Amino acid sequence: MPSVTEEIVARPEELAACCKYLATCSEFGFDTEFIGEQTFIPQLCLIQVATWERLFLIDPFTAGPLDEFWNLVVDPSRTGGGNRRYSQLDIERLRRIGSLTASGLNLEGVRHVLELEAEVERLAAELDRVRDEARDRIEQTHRHYRRDLVPLGQALVFRRAGHGDAPRRTGR
Repeated sequence: MPSVTEEIVARPEELAACCKYLATCSEFGFDTEFIGEQTFIPQLCLIQVATWERLFLIDPFTAGPLDEFWNLVVDPSRTGGGNRRYSQLDIERLRRIGSLTASGLNLEGVRHVLELEAEVERLAAELDRVRDEARDRIEQTHRHYRRDLVPLGQALVFRRAGHGDAPRRTGR
């Protein structure tokens, strides 16, 4: 790679210009650095972005929201064949991780939250399955009851024992 001068991106307008330039590049590489990875709250402190011609050092504390940059990273048109290198699920997972770290969780906390969310999703699916089974059993029982019902015209006739009364029909 030829020698290039670093360009510090510390203001929102500089980030916009950086993203505008990156959008024209067929490829770029990036790396991230964190403060406090071993502490409770690691924070993204630097994004290094390289193209063949330029090197950007993005300060995420002062450059403003990074959404435009992250959208460039996951844009499917960025690959030669127009294919996304990440699935939509990967992208959603990365956005969730970013959201959790931005809210103050460290990577161990993020891992634990993602495990709990996966367990909640599994339990919700199991609950849906059990509800469907219960609904099917109730419908089956109702169909069985309908077969056992006797139409009113076919109701049983009974006599009172020892009274000689006329027969009475049930169902009235």
